[in-house]
Amino acid sequence: MRKQVKLKLFAAVSLGFVLALGVMSAGHAGQNPTVYNNLMRSRDALLNQRAYLQKALDGLSSQLNDLNDKIGRLRDYLDQNDQALRDVDRALRQAGY
Repeated sequence: MRKQVKLKLFAAVSLGFVLALGVMSAGHAGQNPTVYNNLMRSRDALLNQRAYLQKALDGLSSQLNDLNDKIGRLRDYLDQNDQALRDVDRALRQAGY
């Protein structure tokens, strides 16, 4: 959970930095190659960060799917166990116990 908060904070700060840089340089960007290069490096860094975040999301989604499958199997086993228990209880009642 703490890692997710850090990732969200990092993403927000990164986006804020890029937006602030863009706003500050908007009037001066013209043909300045330094501004262009800085913006392209920021863009590349954000693309790399996005790929990292997507990979982390995909991994967590896969883990969640696996856990949901396990939960489903356990619920099925529990239902089967409950049914068997009811059958035994019914047999005990029918036998007069």
